[in-house]
Amino acid sequence: MVCFLLFCASDVYCCGPTPVKAILNGDTNQKYDTPFVFSEVNADCVFWRVKADNSKEKMSTDTSRVGQNISTKSVGSGKRMDITDSYKYREGSEKERAVFKYAETKDYSKADDDEELGRFEVTEDYEEDDRKDNNVEVEETEGGALSEEEEDDESEEEDGEEAGNGTNGSLDAVTPPVIMHFEEVTPPRNGKDVRLKLVLQSESSSVRSLSVNISVQAMRYNGVPTMNIRTRGKDKILLPGRDLFIMIRVPFLAYYKAMLDCNSLKVSALVTDKEWPNNTYLAENDVVLIDPKIILTVLRYAKVGHTARAEVTFLNPMRNEMLTNFTVTLSGSGLMKHEVVFKIPDLKPNNRINVKFSFIPYKSGKRTLVADIDCSAFRDIKASCIVNVQP
Repeated sequence: MVCFLLFCASDVYCCGPTPVKAILNGDTNQKYDTPFVFSEVNADCVFWRVKADNSKEKMSTDTSRVGQNISTKSVGSGKRMDITDSYKYREGSEKERAVFKYAETKDYSKADDDEELGRFEVTEDYEEDDRKDNNVEVEETEGGALSEEEEDDESEEEDGEEAGNGTNGSLDAVTPPVIMHFEEVTPPRNGKDVRLKLVLQSESSSVRSLSVNISVQAMRYNGVPTMNIRTRGKDKILLPGRDLFIMIRVPFLAYYKAMLDCNSLKVSALVTDKEWPNNTYLAENDVVLIDPKIILTVLRYAKVGHTARAEVTFLNPMRNEMLTNFTVTLSGSGLMKHEVVFKIPDLKPNNRINVKFSFIPYKSGKRTLVADIDCSAFRDIKASCIVNVQP
């Protein structure tokens, strides 16, 4: 039996119960929240194009995005335990698709005629463009990878990030689809510029005129966008038999305010073949930023009823921005009866703080000490360490 935190049709949060076996076998007629939990781990992602007249056109369906890593906490440790196989059959297998269809129809024999299971396919871009933008810089070259000097000298205005491949519309028999994907240039660290490379490819033997639109959005944990950080559209020419690399930089100053209350950046690229307008391609990816590191260390032996000491160390990762409204919140069950909040003076760029503090444990055993940092540029940056408290 499993209990999930759910948002029910009655607009009230509730917990299951739901039989795990019912989820595995698609028995969505079981009580109480089985249909909802089944959709949480098996839903297909359908991509729609909303046109200027607000009409919608279905582009593609991704059957494997949802429910790839279902986890729980391991017994006796804080490690992750993968329990995906308890909830669904192997992604993409005939059994998994049959269960999905059965959950919809209660008929295993019904053919899957109306599914569009194609993957995204995206277009590429060639020409150079010297335009610059305060928020995002995009650099383009043909052929091989760019040097760092080229990355700094040639910049364009757009935003981007890693994505999948997809296509829509009936492609001309002689015109192969356009493929695109994003690659990380550097790990996406919060406090630093996000740098990506968009790779565009096509086996077409003819020149293709394309309309390219790239956008970057700030996303909440539930997948709802809260802010468009940037949107750009332009026309491009895709040359036959050539690969194109587009270097994309999203400056920290462009995204940090939006990310104070969000969890990820979604970068989308929508491409339309101008000669065949029904041929559209979409690529998108969610970028989860890596928070700056907090070092939390216990400096003294911990024993019930005796004073223990610990230290929090944090480095301002930004080059030019001072961190204001800085607080460090400390907590720990069995270690502190109440949260302790330290207000820290403004922290200059590339400067480090060291906060030493004491606490008196009141319970023995393995306890978790937690430090949480909030400031003008970051929210809820956390670190933890295990404290072995002696009786």
